[in-house]
Amino acid sequence: MYLTFLTVLQSSYSVLTEILPNIYDLVAAPVGNCELISRIQPLYAIAIPSTSLLFFVRVRALYYNNKFVVVFFFLSWLGVVAGCITPALGVHAIRIGISNYCINGKLDGYVALGGLLPLINDTLVFCATSFALLRNSHVDRVQDRFKVLLFGKYLPVFSKAILHDGQVYYL
Repeated sequence: MYLTFLTVLQSSYSVLTEILPNIYDLVAAPVGNCELISRIQPLYAIAIPSTSLLFFVRVRALYYNNKFVVVFFFLSWLGVVAGCITPALGVHAIRIGISNYCINGKLDGYVALGGLLPLINDTLVFCATSFALLRNSHVDRVQDRFKVLLFGKYLPVFSKAILHDGQVYYL
């Protein structure tokens, strides 16, 4: 219980510290010190895996009796951790001429893993969570199954909240 709560706090904090500094990239503010951007980049390796860890805990709770599924998603989460380290190693900020603006000057090919592996993991977690909740809904008709998957109909309130939370995160 306390570990999950601490993970939620750490995840929220690291997402904020990753998103707020990168707003400079969106508004093209004159940062001046391009090395500062390179030092902030490793926070991505904390923000995304900590959020993915919360969803691993969710899958583990839904599939607690299936060790194969739990091990598979743990290894998938480790892949997210490894993939999220790549931007810290392969993204290099450089100054634009003599101005105070910075851009990503060099992107190594493996940096794509930083976005691809979390996408794959999130998709698998979303599908596994939806399937587990559908399995617990006890509906037989195909139309009712679609209502369960899309709207959470025929689910208890807590299960519906889990489904909707996963939908919001995934979208």
